[in-house]
Amino acid sequence: MIPSSRRAASVRLVQSWILSALGVSACHAAETATPTTKAPEPFAVRIAPTATNVHGTEPPPRKKVLLALEADGRRHRPEGESCSDSPDPRCGPQATGCHSDAECTAPGTACRAFGESYCACTSTCAADSDCGANQICNCSTDERAAFHYGSVDQEGRGACMNAGCHTDADCAPGPANPHLTGECLLVVRDVGCSTAATFVCGSDKDSCKSDRDCTGGMKCMPGANGLECDEESQCMEGRPLYVDDVPQTADLRSISGGWSRRYTFSSVSPDDDLGAAAGRAAAEEHASIGAFARTIVELIALGAPPELLRETQEALADEIRHAELAFALARAAGSPREPGLFPAATAPFSSPDTLAADLARSVLRGGCFGETEAAIRLLERAFAVKSAPSSGAATEELTAFYTDLSRDEARHAALAFRTIGWLLKAFPREVAPVVAGVTVPTAVASIVAPILADLLGDSVGAAEGAPVAETGKEKIADAPLRA
Repeated sequence: MIPSSRRAASVRLVQSWILSALGVSACHAAETATPTTKAPEPFAVRIAPTATNVHGTEPPPRKKVLLALEADGRRHRPEGESCSDSPDPRCGPQATGCHSDAECTAPGTACRAFGESYCACTSTCAADSDCGANQICNCSTDERAAFHYGSVDQEGRGACMNAGCHTDADCAPGPANPHLTGECLLVVRDVGCSTAATFVCGSDKDSCKSDRDCTGGMKCMPGANGLECDEESQCMEGRPLYVDDVPQTADLRSISGGWSRRYTFSSVSPDDDLGAAAGRAAAEEHASIGAFARTIVELIALGAPPELLRETQEALADEIRHAELAFALARAAGSPREPGLFPAATAPFSSPDTLAADLARSVLRGGCFGETEAAIRLLERAFAVKSAPSSGAATEELTAFYTDLSRDEARHAALAFRTIGWLLKAFPREVAPVVAGVTVPTAVASIVAPILADLLGDSVGAAEGAPVAETGKEKIADAPLRA
């Protein structure tokens, strides 16, 4: 597990790189990151649950809400939780964004901290009745703690999370469902780059009840036939190519061809784990080439300006170099690979009527969120390699490799924000609702949410038929991408 201090340092550095690439200083970002003045209601930044607690300051007083913990590792929910409505003390005058619950006027929202110093108006709940039919009110902002420790640490108001059951009573066996075991079980579900907690009814057909029943690092997850041991999906970092919301990669062939011969890692020795990881990373970087190529075509179709096309083309060239580097690293580690056919790259484009909104969704997910998270993860790896007990040429080579890729991914994230800014100006009616309704992953919220709030705040009027307000102040959407 990566130390929280290393994560915090990576987040701070990546944030500075992104803001620098946008031509915006950290001071300017702090001045413009207040949703109550920049983003008209009912906009509230929506923050998704995550497996990682990224708070950098001490949370408010906590209350334990115990789950039933059985000897075999099963954790289930006998009854619903009751979360408090206490304000978050981390969102005082010293914070950026909102400073108190009174500033959050949209129904069901409160001012809550995300990251080290950013607060946003986000949806909250006090009980299950405040959430949707297929949701529960979870009093914790750290779902992973609930999964590991069988308890939930309350941090003020709760957040609604998806769940297949509310309490054990929902899972009582009956004529329609005779196989149910009467337990609303807490399990993990796969969410791409991480896992999150959820609740599902236990069944006597389940092949596992908890992670203890699984081997080889597998997790007990909901599957097609109930709970079953399965591998967590490989995290698609950066900007993957999605087809029908599923990230795609080319099949890799066990040969060493032109993709791995341009670069050399002379000090890296054969290592099965490093080789496998580098091969997966290479496949993802290769897929990103297709993602950027498709984005260029979509931007041309929407009439994008030449500077935006030029920056996107440069990002595509970066991804070619990244893929070559990763394939070269896999070869040096003893796992030579090369991509095969990649038919997903020719998947149909969106229709003209939905192209602007669909491109905005793609850029938000793969660019604003994915590239930012990739930059953070790569920098964490650089820190991890540098701080490892062993040192030498290989350490220096890998540290430089991960750091250089992290800088590029941060610049690609800045490009994504610039693209969203242009889309909001060019197609406000289609794109503003997409940005306003997006759920920002908690892991990148402290970086992403203030920028999106600033971009959206200048475009809501245009979405309602009024011209975008001009204040004479430099806007993020107009800022040069390179400092």
